[in-house]
Amino acid sequence: MHPAAPNLLATLVPLWAAAPVAAVLMLAVATHAVSIGSSDHPASRKRIRQANGALILLVIPLITAGVSVLDPTANPREWTLVWLAVFALLGIIVTLAVTDVLNTLRLARTARRAMHRRLASPTPASSAAPEPHRER
Repeated sequence: MHPAAPNLLATLVPLWAAAPVAAVLMLAVATHAVSIGSSDHPASRKRIRQANGALILLVIPLITAGVSVLDPTANPREWTLVWLAVFALLGIIVTLAVTDVLNTLRLARTARRAMHRRLASPTPASSAAPEPHRER
């Protein structure tokens, strides 16, 4: 038995509307992920954000397929698998976002401790009397 031809009217969003939006989103995410590599952020932050960007690049076409390509009545198995993959990847994306927040807190705590140590330790430059202000 041949599978039924997909009914394009049974999808949520027409492909002609969803595909350009998905393409623009993918271009924006890819540009952002590449630009992170050349930023001056710590390496741990770069790795987390680039991994998150890669996962988002996987999710966008899956969502597009789920809302505009696959007909749930004609292909219920494929449609279900696509949406299970979307939700699983979104769970990983949220987990990476929480990891990024925790990493940012760790980096801030480390920087704050280093600043406190710097301020607490007497240095020759900080113990010297400040120069008087001269107007010019």
